[in-house]
Amino acid sequence: MNIRPIRCETDYDAALETIDSLMGAAPDTPEGDWLDVLVTLVESYEARRWPVEAPDPVAMIEHAMEARGYRQKDLAAVIGSQPHASEVAESPTSSDPADDPRSIGQMEDPGRRARARVRPRT
Repeated sequence: MNIRPIRCETDYDAALETIDSLMGAAPDTPEGDWLDVLVTLVESYEARRWPVEAPDPVAMIEHAMEARGYRQKDLAAVIGSQPHASEVAESPTSSDPADDPRSIGQMEDPGRRARARVRPRT
């Protein structure tokens, strides 16, 4: 077992090939341990190479509504208020909460949006 960081695409490809050959290795064996180490190294490399930013909460709500064919009035039924649904629908999308004056720290009820879930019409 030769443990070293994954620094480039060549290292990455080699690690993936080795992982493929080790798939199915029994836990708590040298092969299983090597598989665990390689997977950890690959995950670390992928996180650095292709970082995934947290999605904008409003954009997520809009996407979920669009995917399910819901409208603003459906969101209002979940939130309990048409003005709040309008506020969500008309809010600017920003990946940085500090850009939004309605950021979590300034909201009257910080959990309100977290509790809001788009549900099917009944």
